[in-house]
Amino acid sequence: MSIQLYICGARGTYPAFGNNFKEYGKDTSCYVIKENDYAIVLDCGSGFYNAREILKDCTKVDVLLSHVHYDHVIGFYENFDITTQEKFTYYGEFMEWEQLENRYKAIFPLREYLNENIVSVSMNEEVDLNDDYKVIFTRANHPDNSSMIKIIKNGYTICYTGDNEYDHSKRVVDWARGADVMLFEGTYSREESNSLKGRGHSCWEDGIEVARKAGVKVLFIIHHDLYHTDKFLANEEKKARKLSDTVYFARQGQVWTLR
Repeated sequence: MSIQLYICGARGTYPAFGNNFKEYGKDTSCYVIKENDYAIVLDCGSGFYNAREILKDCTKVDVLLSHVHYDHVIGFYENFDITTQEKFTYYGEFMEWEQLENRYKAIFPLREYLNENIVSVSMNEEVDLNDDYKVIFTRANHPDNSSMIKIIKNGYTICYTGDNEYDHSKRVVDWARGADVMLFEGTYSREESNSLKGRGHSCWEDGIEVARKAGVKVLFIIHHDLYHTDKFLANEEKKARKLSDTVYFARQGQVWTLR
């Protein structure tokens, strides 16, 4: 049986609204990796609403949270009928109830939307998941201690940067080396990135640089800026494809066969 990647939400910061955001999607970060009746969910932004049907027939679901900024967890809201089910387990660095509750108590009671299956992970520690899947969380360059996430199954590797500002050091290249697939946060254009340093985000050109240096086979640019319209992103993707024929700008609703 093949491994499928579902792009349920590829927008960053906040869901987009209007007719200019149909092709690449409006919902924030959520990606599902599914094999048979097992699934891994990368972040639970508003795209998690689109994951409900995909996860319905799963007997086990592991949710990996890069961090708990609002655009990466808002999908929990009003989905408690499934997120509290026993088949869900949540992994992340800041997964203690008190930390989560304190951050969101003024917005929604997060504790009511999860179950008790919470695993707090340490950086760079390999954690066993399910059916030979392993995960490693690594520190990202982003406010509030975000994590980059590497998923490994029998030598097949998927890298997810979460939110990360690429600093052109070897660290991210070494982390991604030899990956079969990389989901790279490319919120900005190069021009925007140069004027917004320190905000904790990268540009798609950074993704191509990392992929090329690390020997990544397939690159997805994710976490599209809230204000980048379909027309803008299509133009940027056209530029990117001239530099690499293995780069794609993620589109909400896409399903890719990984293996």
